[in-house]
Amino acid sequence: MDGVTLGSYTVVTSDDVNDVATGLRLAINNLTSTTGYAAAGSAAEVTLTAPAGKGASINGGSHLAFASTGTGAATVTQFSSGVSSVLKPIHYIISEYFRIQPKGELWVMLCEDPGTWADFSEVQTLKTASNGAIRQYLFFASSLCEVDADYVTAMQTEMATLESEYAYASSLLALDMSSVTDLTTLPDLRALSAPKVSVAIGQGGTGSVGAEIAAVCGYSVTNAGAVLGLMSLAKVHEDIGYIKKYDISGTELTVPAMANGTLLSAISNGALTSLNEKGYIFGMSEIGITGTFVNDSNCAVAVTSDYAYIEDNRAIDKACRAVRAALLPELKGPLYPDATTGKLSAGTVKYFEELGNTAIAQMIKDGELAGGQTLINADQDVVTTSNLNITVELVKVATARAITVSIGFVLKLS
Repeated sequence: MDGVTLGSYTVVTSDDVNDVATGLRLAINNLTSTTGYAAAGSAAEVTLTAPAGKGASINGGSHLAFASTGTGAATVTQFSSGVSSVLKPIHYIISEYFRIQPKGELWVMLCEDPGTWADFSEVQTLKTASNGAIRQYLFFASSLCEVDADYVTAMQTEMATLESEYAYASSLLALDMSSVTDLTTLPDLRALSAPKVSVAIGQGGTGSVGAEIAAVCGYSVTNAGAVLGLMSLAKVHEDIGYIKKYDISGTELTVPAMANGTLLSAISNGALTSLNEKGYIFGMSEIGITGTFVNDSNCAVAVTSDYAYIEDNRAIDKACRAVRAALLPELKGPLYPDATTGKLSAGTVKYFEELGNTAIAQMIKDGELAGGQTLINADQDVVTTSNLNITVELVKVATARAITVSIGFVLKLS
Protein backbone atom coordinates (compact mmCIF):
# COMPACT_ATOMS: atom_id res chain seq x y z
CA MET A 1 0.00 0.00 0.00
CA ASP A 2 1.86 3.05 -1.28
CA GLY A 3 5.13 1.18 -0.77
CA VAL A 4 4.25 -0.21 2.68
CA THR A 5 3.79 -3.98 3.11
CA LEU A 6 0.50 -4.63 4.87
CA GLY A 7 1.11 -8.35 5.27
CA SER A 8 2.67 -11.38 3.59
CA TYR A 9 2.05 -15.11 3.51
CA THR A 10 4.20 -18.05 2.42
CA VAL A 11 2.21 -20.66 0.51
CA VAL A 12 2.68 -24.32 1.38
CA THR A 13 1.98 -27.23 -0.96
CA SER A 14 -1.40 -28.18 0.51
CA ASP A 15 -2.83 -24.64 0.45
CA ASP A 16 -5.78 -23.73 -1.71
CA VAL A 17 -6.84 -20.17 -2.53
CA ASN A 18 -9.00 -19.93 0.61
CA ASP A 19 -6.05 -20.90 2.80
CA VAL A 20 -3.90 -18.21 1.19
CA ALA A 21 -6.59 -15.58 1.77
CA THR A 22 -6.94 -16.66 5.41
CA GLY A 23 -3.18 -16.41 5.87
CA LEU A 24 -3.08 -12.94 4.34
CA ARG A 25 -5.94 -11.72 6.54
CA LEU A 26 -4.11 -12.96 9.65
CA ALA A 27 -0.80 -11.42 8.54
CA ILE A 28 -2.42 -8.05 7.81
CA ASN A 29 -4.20 -7.98 11.16
CA ASN A 30 -0.98 -8.86 12.99
CA LEU A 31 0.46 -5.60 11.61
CA THR A 32 -2.59 -3.41 12.23
CA SER A 33 -0.93 -1.72 15.21
CA THR A 34 1.87 -0.66 12.85
CA THR A 35 0.10 0.07 9.55
CA GLY A 36 -3.39 0.92 10.76
CA TYR A 37 -4.98 -1.34 8.15
CA ALA A 38 -7.27 -4.24 9.11
CA ALA A 39 -8.47 -7.22 7.07
CA ALA A 40 -11.73 -9.15 7.03
CA GLY A 41 -13.61 -11.31 4.55
CA SER A 42 -14.30 -14.96 3.90
CA ALA A 43 -13.24 -17.66 1.49
CA ALA A 44 -10.91 -16.14 -1.12
CA GLU A 45 -11.71 -12.50 -0.33
CA VAL A 46 -9.52 -10.12 1.66
CA THR A 47 -11.43 -6.95 2.52
CA LEU A 48 -9.33 -4.08 3.83
CA THR A 49 -10.33 -1.27 6.15
CA ALA A 50 -8.10 1.80 6.02
CA PRO A 51 -7.09 3.68 9.18
CA ALA A 52 -9.00 6.81 10.13
CA GLY A 53 -7.61 9.97 8.65
CA LYS A 54 -6.88 8.72 5.13
CA GLY A 55 -10.08 10.22 3.77
CA ALA A 56 -10.29 10.51 0.01
CA SER A 57 -6.53 10.51 -0.45
CA ILE A 58 -6.38 6.77 -1.18
CA ASN A 59 -9.42 6.54 -3.44
CA GLY A 60 -8.72 5.20 -6.92
CA GLY A 61 -5.28 5.32 -8.46
CA SER A 62 -2.81 2.52 -7.80
CA HIS A 63 -2.23 2.81 -4.07
CA LEU A 64 -2.95 -0.86 -3.37
CA ALA A 65 -0.92 -3.56 -5.09
CA PHE A 66 -0.46 -7.35 -4.86
CA ALA A 67 2.93 -8.96 -5.39
CA SER A 68 3.84 -12.63 -5.73
CA THR A 69 7.21 -14.31 -6.23
CA GLY A 70 5.50 -17.35 -7.71
CA THR A 71 2.54 -17.94 -9.98
CA GLY A 72 -0.07 -16.53 -7.60
CA ALA A 73 -2.40 -13.81 -8.85
CA ALA A 74 -5.09 -11.61 -7.36
CA THR A 75 -7.70 -9.13 -8.51
CA VAL A 76 -7.02 -5.86 -6.70
CA THR A 77 -9.84 -3.36 -6.21
CA GLN A 78 -8.72 0.08 -5.10
CA PHE A 79 -10.35 1.97 -2.25
CA SER A 80 -13.30 4.06 -3.41
CA SER A 81 -15.44 5.06 -0.45
CA GLY A 82 -13.01 7.15 1.57
CA VAL A 83 -14.40 10.51 2.66
CA SER A 84 -12.70 13.33 4.49
CA SER A 85 -13.87 15.31 7.49
CA VAL A 86 -15.38 18.64 6.45
CA LEU A 87 -14.42 20.05 9.84
CA LYS A 88 -10.71 19.25 9.72
CA PRO A 89 -9.75 21.91 7.15
CA ILE A 90 -12.06 24.41 8.87
CA HIS A 91 -10.38 23.72 12.21
CA TYR A 92 -7.01 24.17 10.52
CA ILE A 93 -7.98 27.54 9.03
CA ILE A 94 -9.29 28.74 12.39
CA SER A 95 -6.18 27.55 14.24
CA GLU A 96 -3.95 29.28 11.69
CA TYR A 97 -5.83 32.54 12.21
CA PHE A 98 -5.22 32.40 15.95
CA ARG A 99 -1.60 31.28 15.48
CA ILE A 100 -0.95 34.58 13.71
CA GLN A 101 -3.37 36.74 15.72
CA PRO A 102 -3.92 35.15 19.17
CA LYS A 103 -5.85 38.20 20.39
CA GLY A 104 -8.23 38.34 17.45
CA GLU A 105 -12.00 38.04 17.46
CA LEU A 106 -13.30 35.53 14.93
CA TRP A 107 -16.91 34.98 13.91
CA VAL A 108 -17.50 31.52 12.42
CA MET A 109 -20.48 30.43 10.35
CA LEU A 110 -20.84 26.79 9.26
CA CYS A 111 -23.41 26.00 6.61
CA GLU A 112 -24.35 23.06 4.43
CA ASP A 113 -22.93 22.95 0.94
CA PRO A 114 -25.54 24.49 -1.36
CA GLY A 115 -25.81 23.77 -5.05
CA THR A 116 -24.23 27.11 -5.90
CA TRP A 117 -22.22 29.81 -4.18
CA ALA A 118 -23.10 32.44 -6.75
CA ASP A 119 -24.38 35.12 -4.39
CA PHE A 120 -22.42 34.72 -1.12
CA SER A 121 -25.57 35.64 0.80
CA GLU A 122 -23.99 34.31 4.00
CA VAL A 123 -22.07 37.58 4.19
CA GLN A 124 -25.29 39.39 5.03
CA THR A 125 -26.12 36.83 7.72
CA LEU A 126 -22.74 37.37 9.38
CA LYS A 127 -23.02 41.13 9.05
CA THR A 128 -26.36 41.11 10.78
CA ALA A 129 -25.19 38.74 13.53
CA SER A 130 -22.13 40.89 14.26
CA ASN A 131 -24.03 44.17 13.90
CA GLY A 132 -21.55 45.20 11.22
CA ALA A 133 -18.52 44.69 13.46
CA ILE A 134 -16.70 42.34 11.07
CA ARG A 135 -13.89 44.07 9.18
CA GLN A 136 -12.54 41.15 7.14
CA TYR A 137 -14.51 38.21 5.73
CA LEU A 138 -12.94 34.87 4.79
CA PHE A 139 -14.84 32.50 2.52
CA PHE A 140 -13.92 28.79 2.29
CA ALA A 141 -16.11 26.27 0.44
CA SER A 142 -13.96 23.12 0.24
CA SER A 143 -14.03 21.79 -3.34
CA LEU A 144 -17.19 23.62 -4.45
CA CYS A 145 -15.53 26.83 -5.62
CA GLU A 146 -12.48 26.76 -7.86
CA VAL A 147 -10.41 29.83 -8.68
CA ASP A 148 -12.79 31.67 -10.98
CA ALA A 149 -13.25 35.36 -11.78
CA ASP A 150 -17.04 35.01 -11.44
CA TYR A 151 -16.71 34.19 -7.73
CA VAL A 152 -14.48 37.20 -7.19
CA THR A 153 -16.99 39.47 -8.91
CA ALA A 154 -19.87 37.98 -6.91
CA MET A 155 -18.07 38.62 -3.64
CA GLN A 156 -17.36 42.22 -4.67
CA THR A 157 -21.11 42.69 -5.11
CA GLU A 158 -21.58 41.64 -1.48
CA MET A 159 -18.81 43.96 -0.32
CA ALA A 160 -20.39 46.85 -2.22
CA THR A 161 -23.70 46.11 -0.51
CA LEU A 162 -21.99 46.21 2.88
CA GLU A 163 -20.42 49.55 2.00
CA SER A 164 -23.81 50.97 1.07
CA GLU A 165 -24.96 49.88 4.54
CA TYR A 166 -21.91 51.53 6.18
CA ALA A 167 -20.54 48.12 7.24
CA TYR A 168 -17.20 48.67 5.51
CA ALA A 169 -15.17 45.48 5.07
CA SER A 170 -12.74 43.55 2.88
CA SER A 171 -12.89 39.89 1.90
CA LEU A 172 -10.53 36.99 1.32
CA LEU A 173 -11.39 33.96 -0.82
CA ALA A 174 -9.87 30.52 -0.22
CA LEU A 175 -10.76 28.77 -3.47
CA ASP A 176 -9.90 25.27 -4.66
CA MET A 177 -7.05 24.94 -7.15
CA SER A 178 -6.09 21.32 -6.47
CA SER A 179 -6.78 20.39 -10.10
CA VAL A 180 -4.69 23.23 -11.53
CA THR A 181 -1.57 21.84 -13.19
CA ASP A 182 -0.61 24.95 -15.13
CA LEU A 183 -0.44 28.05 -12.93
CA THR A 184 -0.36 30.30 -15.99
CA THR A 185 -4.03 29.43 -16.63
CA LEU A 186 -5.21 31.20 -13.47
CA PRO A 187 -7.33 34.27 -14.32
CA ASP A 188 -5.87 37.77 -14.12
CA LEU A 189 -7.45 39.32 -11.03
CA ARG A 190 -5.96 42.71 -11.88
CA ALA A 191 -8.30 42.82 -14.89
CA LEU A 192 -11.33 42.80 -12.59
CA SER A 193 -13.05 45.59 -10.66
CA ALA A 194 -13.21 43.97 -7.23
CA PRO A 195 -11.06 46.09 -4.90
CA LYS A 196 -12.61 44.62 -1.75
CA VAL A 197 -11.69 41.03 -2.70
CA SER A 198 -8.37 39.19 -2.38
CA VAL A 199 -7.59 35.57 -3.29
CA ALA A 200 -5.15 33.39 -1.32
CA ILE A 201 -3.54 30.60 -3.35
CA GLY A 202 -0.69 29.67 -1.01
CA GLN A 203 -0.44 26.57 1.15
CA GLY A 204 2.07 24.83 3.37
CA GLY A 205 4.58 22.58 1.66
CA THR A 206 6.75 19.72 2.96
CA GLY A 207 5.89 18.78 6.55
CA SER A 208 2.87 21.08 6.67
CA VAL A 209 -0.31 20.00 8.42
CA GLY A 210 -2.21 21.99 5.82
CA ALA A 211 -0.64 19.98 3.00
CA GLU A 212 -1.49 16.72 4.77
CA ILE A 213 -5.11 17.79 5.23
CA ALA A 214 -5.33 18.85 1.58
CA ALA A 215 -4.01 15.45 0.50
CA VAL A 216 -6.59 13.65 2.62
CA CYS A 217 -9.48 15.90 1.57
CA GLY A 218 -8.58 16.06 -2.09
CA TYR A 219 -8.96 19.84 -2.34
CA SER A 220 -7.02 22.98 -1.44
CA VAL A 221 -6.90 24.13 2.18
CA THR A 222 -4.74 27.22 1.45
CA ASN A 223 -2.93 29.59 3.79
CA ALA A 224 -6.00 31.83 4.05
CA GLY A 225 -6.29 31.35 7.81
CA ALA A 226 -2.81 32.80 8.31
CA VAL A 227 -3.50 35.60 5.82
CA LEU A 228 -6.73 36.51 7.64
CA GLY A 229 -4.72 36.56 10.86
CA LEU A 230 -2.30 39.00 9.25
CA MET A 231 -5.15 41.23 8.11
CA SER A 232 -6.37 41.32 11.70
CA LEU A 233 -2.90 41.80 13.21
CA ALA A 234 -1.49 44.46 10.88
CA LYS A 235 -2.28 48.13 11.31
CA VAL A 236 -4.70 49.37 8.68
CA HIS A 237 -1.99 51.20 6.71
CA GLU A 238 0.49 48.31 6.71
CA ASP A 239 1.14 45.82 3.93
CA ILE A 240 0.60 42.31 5.33
CA GLY A 241 3.80 41.37 3.53
CA TYR A 242 5.90 43.74 5.69
CA ILE A 243 8.99 41.56 6.12
CA LYS A 244 10.28 43.12 9.34
CA LYS A 245 7.02 42.46 11.18
CA TYR A 246 5.04 39.66 9.57
CA ASP A 247 6.78 36.30 9.33
CA ILE A 248 4.03 33.66 9.01
CA SER A 249 6.27 30.63 9.50
CA GLY A 250 6.42 28.73 12.79
CA THR A 251 4.67 25.47 13.45
CA GLU A 252 3.28 25.84 9.91
CA LEU A 253 4.21 27.34 6.51
CA THR A 254 7.97 26.95 6.96
CA VAL A 255 8.09 25.53 3.43
CA PRO A 256 5.88 27.66 1.15
CA ALA A 257 3.86 26.04 -1.62
CA MET A 258 0.92 26.76 -3.86
CA ALA A 259 -2.53 25.39 -3.06
CA ASN A 260 -2.16 22.76 -5.80
CA GLY A 261 0.77 21.25 -3.88
CA THR A 262 3.56 22.71 -6.01
CA LEU A 263 6.47 23.89 -3.88
CA LEU A 264 7.59 27.48 -4.39
CA SER A 265 11.11 26.17 -4.91
CA ALA A 266 9.87 24.34 -8.02
CA ILE A 267 8.37 27.48 -9.58
CA SER A 268 10.46 29.92 -11.60
CA ASN A 269 10.90 33.50 -10.46
CA GLY A 270 9.20 34.61 -13.65
CA ALA A 271 6.12 32.52 -12.91
CA LEU A 272 5.95 33.84 -9.34
CA THR A 273 6.25 37.40 -10.60
CA SER A 274 3.41 36.73 -13.02
CA LEU A 275 1.15 35.39 -10.24
CA ASN A 276 1.94 38.44 -8.13
CA GLU A 277 1.18 40.74 -11.04
CA LYS A 278 -2.12 38.90 -11.56
CA GLY A 279 -3.08 39.92 -8.04
CA TYR A 280 -2.82 36.68 -6.03
CA ILE A 281 -1.62 36.25 -2.43
CA PHE A 282 0.76 33.44 -1.48
CA GLY A 283 3.67 32.72 0.83
CA MET A 284 7.28 33.14 -0.22
CA SER A 285 10.81 33.22 1.17
CA GLU A 286 13.56 35.78 0.71
CA ILE A 287 17.30 35.18 0.32
CA GLY A 288 19.20 36.52 3.32
CA ILE A 289 16.43 36.29 5.91
CA THR A 290 14.73 33.36 7.61
CA GLY A 291 10.98 33.00 7.44
CA THR A 292 7.95 32.87 5.17
CA PHE A 293 6.26 36.07 4.10
CA VAL A 294 3.22 37.06 2.09
CA ASN A 295 4.19 38.22 -1.40
CA ASP A 296 1.93 41.31 -1.20
CA SER A 297 -1.50 42.54 -0.16
CA ASN A 298 -3.03 42.33 -3.62
CA CYS A 299 -6.69 43.03 -4.42
CA ALA A 300 -8.65 42.07 -7.54
CA VAL A 301 -8.48 45.43 -9.27
CA ALA A 302 -6.05 47.27 -11.56
CA VAL A 303 -2.73 48.05 -9.89
CA THR A 304 -3.25 51.71 -10.84
CA SER A 305 -6.37 51.91 -8.67
CA ASP A 306 -6.29 53.90 -5.43
CA TYR A 307 -7.57 50.69 -3.83
CA ALA A 308 -5.22 48.14 -5.37
CA TYR A 309 -3.99 46.80 -2.02
CA ILE A 310 -5.63 45.63 1.19
CA GLU A 311 -4.14 48.45 3.26
CA ASP A 312 -5.61 51.03 0.88
CA ASN A 313 -9.08 49.67 1.55
CA ARG A 314 -8.60 49.15 5.27
CA ALA A 315 -7.32 52.70 5.76
CA ILE A 316 -10.11 54.36 3.77
CA ASP A 317 -12.70 52.14 5.49
CA LYS A 318 -11.44 53.16 8.93
CA ALA A 319 -11.53 56.82 7.91
CA CYS A 320 -15.09 56.43 6.60
CA ARG A 321 -16.21 54.86 9.86
CA ALA A 322 -14.53 57.58 11.92
CA VAL A 323 -15.96 60.47 9.89
CA ARG A 324 -19.43 58.93 9.86
CA ALA A 325 -19.32 58.40 13.63
CA ALA A 326 -18.38 62.05 14.10
CA LEU A 327 -21.07 63.42 11.78
CA LEU A 328 -23.95 61.03 12.43
CA PRO A 329 -25.11 62.76 15.65
CA GLU A 330 -25.54 65.96 13.61
CA LEU A 331 -28.05 64.37 11.22
CA LYS A 332 -31.33 66.34 11.24
CA GLY A 333 -29.66 69.03 13.32
CA PRO A 334 -29.78 72.75 12.48
CA LEU A 335 -27.69 74.31 9.69
CA TYR A 336 -27.29 78.05 10.05
CA PRO A 337 -27.14 80.14 6.87
CA ASP A 338 -25.65 83.61 6.66
CA ALA A 339 -28.63 85.95 6.97
CA THR A 340 -27.26 88.32 4.32
CA THR A 341 -26.30 85.75 1.67
CA GLY A 342 -28.48 82.71 2.38
CA LYS A 343 -25.41 80.51 2.15
CA LEU A 344 -23.67 78.64 4.97
CA SER A 345 -22.48 80.76 7.85
CA ALA A 346 -18.78 80.83 8.68
CA GLY A 347 -19.51 79.35 12.10
CA THR A 348 -21.36 76.38 10.63
CA VAL A 349 -18.56 75.73 8.13
CA LYS A 350 -15.93 75.85 10.86
CA TYR A 351 -17.93 73.58 13.18
CA PHE A 352 -18.39 70.79 10.65
CA GLU A 353 -14.85 71.06 9.31
CA GLU A 354 -13.54 70.63 12.84
CA LEU A 355 -15.74 67.56 13.32
CA GLY A 356 -14.27 65.95 10.21
CA ASN A 357 -10.70 66.96 11.03
CA THR A 358 -10.98 65.64 14.57
CA ALA A 359 -12.26 62.31 13.24
CA ILE A 360 -9.16 61.72 11.11
CA ALA A 361 -6.66 63.38 13.46
CA GLN A 362 -6.13 60.20 15.50
CA MET A 363 -5.39 58.18 12.37
CA ILE A 364 -2.79 60.77 11.36
CA LYS A 365 -1.29 60.69 14.86
CA ASP A 366 -1.14 56.87 14.76
CA GLY A 367 0.63 56.93 11.39
CA GLU A 368 -2.32 55.37 9.57
CA LEU A 369 -2.66 58.41 7.30
CA ALA A 370 -0.01 60.84 6.09
CA GLY A 371 -2.46 63.72 6.26
CA GLY A 372 -5.99 64.86 5.64
CA GLN A 373 -8.42 67.73 5.75
CA THR A 374 -12.14 68.43 5.72
CA LEU A 375 -13.45 71.01 3.25
CA ILE A 376 -16.88 72.61 3.04
CA ASN A 377 -17.94 74.98 0.29
CA ALA A 378 -19.82 77.78 2.03
CA ASP A 379 -21.54 78.69 -1.24
CA GLN A 380 -24.22 75.99 -1.04
CA ASP A 381 -27.93 76.45 -0.55
CA VAL A 382 -28.74 74.25 2.43
CA VAL A 383 -32.02 76.07 3.04
CA THR A 384 -33.48 74.71 -0.20
CA THR A 385 -31.77 71.32 -0.29
CA SER A 386 -31.45 70.44 3.42
CA ASN A 387 -28.26 68.69 2.34
CA LEU A 388 -24.76 69.55 3.55
CA ASN A 389 -21.98 68.55 1.14
CA ILE A 390 -18.65 67.82 2.81
CA THR A 391 -15.37 66.78 1.17
CA VAL A 392 -12.70 64.88 3.11
CA GLU A 393 -9.28 64.66 1.46
CA LEU A 394 -6.87 61.99 2.65
CA VAL A 395 -3.19 61.42 1.89
CA LYS A 396 -2.39 57.73 2.28
CA VAL A 397 0.82 56.20 3.60
CA ALA A 398 3.07 54.80 0.86
CA THR A 399 4.54 51.28 0.90
CA ALA A 400 8.14 50.35 0.00
CA ARG A 401 7.33 47.59 -2.48
CA ALA A 402 10.78 48.01 -3.99
CA ILE A 403 14.02 49.49 -2.69
CA THR A 404 16.54 50.19 -5.43
CA VAL A 405 20.19 50.62 -4.42
CA SER A 406 23.11 51.70 -6.61
CA ILE A 407 26.36 50.44 -5.09
CA GLY A 408 29.94 50.46 -6.30
CA PHE A 409 33.51 51.64 -5.74
CA VAL A 410 34.54 55.27 -6.26
CA LEU A 411 37.85 57.11 -6.04
CA LYS A 412 36.51 59.40 -3.35
CA LEU A 413 33.26 60.01 -1.54
CA SER A 414 30.95 62.59 -3.03
